[in-house]
Amino acid sequence: HSTVTNNGRITIPSGAGGVYLIFAQAVWGNTASTEAFRLIRLHKNGSQHFPAVTSIVLGTSITVGFIRHGFFTVDNASATDYYEVEVQHNTGTNESLQGGSGDSVTFGAVKVA
Repeated sequence: HSTVTNNGRITIPSGAGGVYLIFAQAVWGNTASTEAFRLIRLHKNGSQHFPAVTSIVLGTSITVGFIRHGFFTVDNASATDYYEVEVQHNTGTNESLQGGSGDSVTFGAVKVA
């Protein structure tokens, strides 16, 4: 992972191909919403590679607090493959992702084989 170039992605280094456990979590801030969805999706090499994980909130002006969802998956990666996470919502207002310690956005990969 480069903190300078493409710092929103994880790139498999040269000579480090193999099987990776890839994980991500999005934590949306405290919100009141009506029928809305929020999703987190993994992309590999610029294309959607895995199904999206979607949270759906139904109701009328309900306060739902933090909405947390995520995924983990195992993938066979080659050198220079890269992964990115996308989040979306359709609430019609600004939504914030939580940062800092504890309940926060995470994204990582660990080589397992």
